[in-house]
Amino acid sequence: MSNLVMTGVVDGPLPGGLPKAIELFVLNDIGDLADYAIGTANNGGASDGPEFTLSGSAAAGEFIYVAFANSSGSGFSDYFGFDPDFETSVLNINGDDVIELFQLGEKVDAFGEIGVDGTGTAWDHLDGWAYRGAQAGPSATFNAADWIYSGTNAIDGETTNATAVTPFPVGSYTAADPQPLVINEVLGSTTGADSEYIELVGEPGQSLAGLSLVVVEGDSGATPGTIDGQFDFADDAVIGDNGFYLVANTQAGAVYGLTPNAMLPTDFIENSSYTIALVETASIAGPAVSGSETVLDAVGVTDGGAGDAFYFDAPVVGPDGSFLPAGVGRVSDGVDTDSASDWSILSFSNDPSVNTPTAGTSGTGGGTEYADVMIHEVQGSTDLADGTLVGTAGAADVSAMAGQEVRVQAIVTQVMAGLGGYYIQEEDADADADASSSEGIFVAGDTAGLTVGDMVTVAGTVSENGGETRIAAHSVTVDSSGNALPTATVVTFPTATVLVDADGDYVANLEAYEGMLVTVPQDMAVTEMFQLDRFGTLRLSSDGQLEQFTQSNAPSVAGYTQALMDNAARSLVLDDGSAAQNPTEIKVPFLGTDGVLDGGDVIRMGDTYSGLTGVLSYSEDSASSSEEPEYRINLPTAGTLSAANPRDAEPDDVGGSLTVTSFNVLNYFTTLDAGGNSTGPDGSQGPRGANSTAEFDRQEAKLVAAINTVAADVVGLLEIENDPLGSTSMMALVSALNAAGGTYAYVDTGVVEGAMGGVVEGDAIKVGFLYNYETVSLIGDFAILDETVDSRFQTVGTQRASVAQTFAEISSGESFTAVVNHLKSKGSVVDGDTDMGDGQGNNANIRADAAAALVDWLASDPTGSGDTDALILGDLNAYAMEDAITAIRAGADGVHGTADDFTDLGEAYDPGGYSYVFDGQTGTLDYALANDSLAGQVTGATRWNINADEADVFDYNLDYGRDPSLYSDDPYRSSDHDPVLIGLDLGAGDAPVEYLVGTSERDTLAGTDANEVLVSGAGNFDAMTGGGGADVFYFGVETHDGVRARDTITDYEVGVDSIGLATGVAVARVVQSGATVVAYFDDRAGATDAVYIRGDGITDSNITFIDDYALAFV
Repeated sequence: MSNLVMTGVVDGPLPGGLPKAIELFVLNDIGDLADYAIGTANNGGASDGPEFTLSGSAAAGEFIYVAFANSSGSGFSDYFGFDPDFETSVLNINGDDVIELFQLGEKVDAFGEIGVDGTGTAWDHLDGWAYRGAQAGPSATFNAADWIYSGTNAIDGETTNATAVTPFPVGSYTAADPQPLVINEVLGSTTGADSEYIELVGEPGQSLAGLSLVVVEGDSGATPGTIDGQFDFADDAVIGDNGFYLVANTQAGAVYGLTPNAMLPTDFIENSSYTIALVETASIAGPAVSGSETVLDAVGVTDGGAGDAFYFDAPVVGPDGSFLPAGVGRVSDGVDTDSASDWSILSFSNDPSVNTPTAGTSGTGGGTEYADVMIHEVQGSTDLADGTLVGTAGAADVSAMAGQEVRVQAIVTQVMAGLGGYYIQEEDADADADASSSEGIFVAGDTAGLTVGDMVTVAGTVSENGGETRIAAHSVTVDSSGNALPTATVVTFPTATVLVDADGDYVANLEAYEGMLVTVPQDMAVTEMFQLDRFGTLRLSSDGQLEQFTQSNAPSVAGYTQALMDNAARSLVLDDGSAAQNPTEIKVPFLGTDGVLDGGDVIRMGDTYSGLTGVLSYSEDSASSSEEPEYRINLPTAGTLSAANPRDAEPDDVGGSLTVTSFNVLNYFTTLDAGGNSTGPDGSQGPRGANSTAEFDRQEAKLVAAINTVAADVVGLLEIENDPLGSTSMMALVSALNAAGGTYAYVDTGVVEGAMGGVVEGDAIKVGFLYNYETVSLIGDFAILDETVDSRFQTVGTQRASVAQTFAEISSGESFTAVVNHLKSKGSVVDGDTDMGDGQGNNANIRADAAAALVDWLASDPTGSGDTDALILGDLNAYAMEDAITAIRAGADGVHGTADDFTDLGEAYDPGGYSYVFDGQTGTLDYALANDSLAGQVTGATRWNINADEADVFDYNLDYGRDPSLYSDDPYRSSDHDPVLIGLDLGAGDAPVEYLVGTSERDTLAGTDANEVLVSGAGNFDAMTGGGGADVFYFGVETHDGVRARDTITDYEVGVDSIGLATGVAVARVVQSGATVVAYFDDRAGATDAVYIRGDGITDSNITFIDDYALAFV
């Protein structure tokens, strides 16, 4: 129980909103205020955990004042006329923010509700104050009714508290009466061997000498009134500093992982109706109740037996159905109204969320004397097998000494005031020979006066916090300073095994090094920065960046599971060593000269750290539990950061006379996400983009810089506002692009509701097209694909309708049809299409059905242009080997290796590239896929990695107090997806070709840089080299004479060359054999012929075959 209570909060009227302060009241003497810390949560944010630790000591009845201070001071003494006891930058609060009080890391008091912006609530006190009502004690659960309020703006304009019309009631709190000594929990009957304990609650330090616990028989079938058990407290037994005292049997100690203050004999508590009482020992007159007992507290527990008796006027609880309750516990700790309603029934199955035995803490709370131990004894040997569960109660990493009071002597290796403690490690000479036992540990306690290299003696209680073993310090003594640090232990990745955390996720097995100074000599790539601005963390991986499993592998449950384990074995987190969320200073170890992310600094995923040295911890990033528990190094002391993945100023040249791109504009909304604004087809949906004009301007500037640099002739847009007027955001973007030198128009689809019509089908975002009106014109109208066109393409509440448009190149008159798509995400589940565990995530079948509908629709010439050239663009929300992409590549007939196949141009021209990073893993969600007739007119493709590898701290947002100077109006982090670019030379397939014709002998045909058709003839073992240009390797019936032919293509260019098949020649199968692809054909004479195909980046799925190919000569 907390001996400190928060009694007042003030949001002052002086310039800068000063003073911002809290008042605390000391309920009982506190020997070390370092047990207590303060934290805040602003604007409805999550808890930041302990942020500012108090120091010194305090006597009962004292008031303590803590004030916010910046470079200009706190304003506290100016307003109140006396100095605060503490000043800190943590208390940067307004009247709508939350303040929390922590004791040894646990929340014990709060003002305001976590996750709630207090504006307009009952506890809002902007430019005013709130004060705790008399006798309302500390509570981790905020109750607004416990406080009185000045009202908002009540002290606005005031200059001192003394002259204020509504002054803050300084030092007027009156504490409640002392906590009476009561029985708080009793457990006596459980599954297996009975776990038995009795928990008392009282004033910290209250003596239990001269008191006894008695169990009185109540069963009518026995001898009611008999004292079946008596436990006498030792003379030195006192209520612990936390307000508890626990007596328990050995079984309870083992089950709940704690050390009781005193041991209870086996089978002390009855398994039939009984009364348990706390009495004065001297008043017990004999073996049965006499009526002369002086009773401090009592409770009866009944199995419902007729005629059962209970004593001392105790409230009676039970039965539990028709059984004796396992035990009883007070609904609210220490609250006693002598009523059965004070109590609830405990868990027979030892559920720790119901049964909460708590031992008294510190030397004054009973318990054992401090045991002098080594840290490796506390940590224990942890040679954990693959897949071992860690980080939860009863797991293999829990210290066998949890709950025990110990004393250790070791070297301070890192002081972490931001985490409320410090790390210590045994000297090299004191380390044991067990490589599986850690020599280091975290100490939760005051860091004042401690420096790295101090030899300290720490006395405290062993505990577990989120999977990390630690010591909650009761005292610390500095024995010497300037000592050499222990030798850093070398850690290499990937680890040999992985563990499973409390959330069921895999983590690298580094348990044997928890709390130790370690060094990682190898290069570690930055693979995720999603939490950099919120928690100050970076995820690193060995052997380069991590890749999504289904980017290069077919979906597989076993394969995906193994990939998750492999990725975990390669992973480590770097942390800023603070529990604060949204820090004002973003620390990036070894970046620039100061290790702080400043305006102009750049760090990208793919950059590498080497030689990292620091203390290894296991924890969540903050008390909010918003980030996964991980092994992490907080603020490494040595290492090098190298810019291994520098920014490209412009995309690679893709050639051709036209450029097409797919570009996600990251929720570009002219309707601001503020003030209750709405959008969508009928104006009923919430905006998703910028929430202020300043943010919108920043967003637009980045998009203009990126799109104009790409300078595409056709732009497929995703995530642009589907506003009620239809094209407001499209017009705004075009206007901004053209004001910066662009020459764009947009395809005016209006409000995209789908063919079904009506607002129910419309999403707040849509897809669309921009085009360069100087180089491209529109042919006919656009077409929309939704579920009324094909029921497989679900749009209502599922995915955006797709839009197709035929474009003509003005200079050549040649045309092609593009369709831009945004398929269902892997997030919310539709129609029960849940994650199958094979790497595809949720809704894989929804996407695969939509993909099949899409290629069928394109085959029907939806725009009526008569042109067969088709290009699929957009965010397909599937990685390259997932079912949706496989379905598109197979074309309308669903068979790979046929003329209606689509080619993944990104993979063909930029193999191994990616456009998106999720969960620290790279992959392609954004695509350009060309059908057979267009693929031969493609001159190149690339992804411009301006977004996926960038931290979101560089985007347009300004929320959570982001430093505006980190922003630049350049293309980088203009979105979270990278644009995909395609070069087209329309009509290239119609260019004059040259023919190289073989004979009936073994021929070698060598082309040039021209477009050529190489005809192997009837000979066997022909070798064909196309050279440059778009070549066709012809396989005709004249080759088929009933003899098995074996020909070779030496330089097939993916996406450029093709294989022409005479009428009657069919592909039997296509097989990948290392770097060679073998295509087998069945000829009319019954022989199986083969062509061995070699070339850069070829696979069994990116060879283009042209059926019924007709030669232009006889």
